[in-house]
Amino acid sequence: MSVDPLRAMGRENEAGERMQRVRVGLTGLAVVLLIIALAAAIFRSVGDNAGEANRPANSASPSIDEPLADLGVAPGAATEDADDASAKQ
Repeated sequence: MSVDPLRAMGRENEAGERMQRVRVGLTGLAVVLLIIALAAAIFRSVGDNAGEANRPANSASPSIDEPLADLGVAPGAATEDADDASAKQ
C-alpha cells in the first residue's frame, strides 16, 4: 500500500497552519498582557501624584492611624498647649 503524496503534504500543511495559529495566539496574548501592564503602571503613577497634590503643605509626614491629628483636632491637644504655656511662665 502506497502513501498518497498529496495527502501527506496536506497533513504537513495542516500542522504548519496549526503552529501558525498557536504563534499568533501567543503573540496576541503577550501584546494584551503588555498593554495591561503599561496601563497599570500609568494609573499607579497618576494615583501617586494625586496623593501628593492633596496632602497639606504643613504635614511633615502623613499619619494614617491618626486622621484627627492631621486636621489639628486631636484629643488632648488643648491640654498639652495649656501645660506648655504654664510651664513657660
